[in-house]
Amino acid sequence: MNSEEKGREVSLYDYINLVYRHRVLIIVVFVITTLGAWIFSLLSPPVYQASSIVKLALKETRLNVIPEISPSLRTVDPVQSQIEIIKSRALLENLVMKHGLNISFLTPVDAFEFDTLWTTRRAKEGIYTVKFKGEYFQVFAPDGSVIGNGRLGEPFDGGVLGFLIRAKREDYPLVIKFIVTAPDRIALSLKGIFRVTQKGQTDLAVISAQGSSPDFVKKMADALADEYVAFTLYGMQEEA
Repeated sequence: MNSEEKGREVSLYDYINLVYRHRVLIIVVFVITTLGAWIFSLLSPPVYQASSIVKLALKETRLNVIPEISPSLRTVDPVQSQIEIIKSRALLENLVMKHGLNISFLTPVDAFEFDTLWTTRRAKEGIYTVKFKGEYFQVFAPDGSVIGNGRLGEPFDGGVLGFLIRAKREDYPLVIKFIVTAPDRIALSLKGIFRVTQKGQTDLAVISAQGSSPDFVKKMADALADEYVAFTLYGMQEEA
């Protein structure tokens, strides 16, 4: 190669020629990438988002009951302190118990419609059993003790947990088993679906929830908003 060829600058023609010589490889890579993205979009479940708006209680009330909030944040940034309250484990645990999110069924319950499930902190972790006799049933705690009697179509209140069962068909199972998990564990896993932000420069906060079920995320966004409102109202009543 002579000195003239060494000093020659790479021209646009050289780039075009390079692309042309590798055109098959470029086309194959493009097709595979596009096809892979299309298949991934088909197989991936859709992600839904729902939001709820609440008015922030910027007055410093009951911040001391949320240990997750540092003392400096309470005084320096009242807006952020309220946002941290909304995302706090205490409110999430209340949400979990109020909606029975720490109850999971071991027995298929296609023959039933469960509604208004709830638990309390006094509900022991473990497997609970519901035994039917006709339209009546008994609920047994993990240690085998009876926590209450109930009837289909009527709210059951066992003190530590409760629910409403409606039979969807006559051939329902005679025994149902479900597990109760500590609410703090469920609250920790649930925290990731929420996002709380200030709406502009206002005293409003937007609570957003994301998930694969539109009904569930809507329910969760509204439920967390309700928990925060209940928290602030209780604080106002205490100060009155």
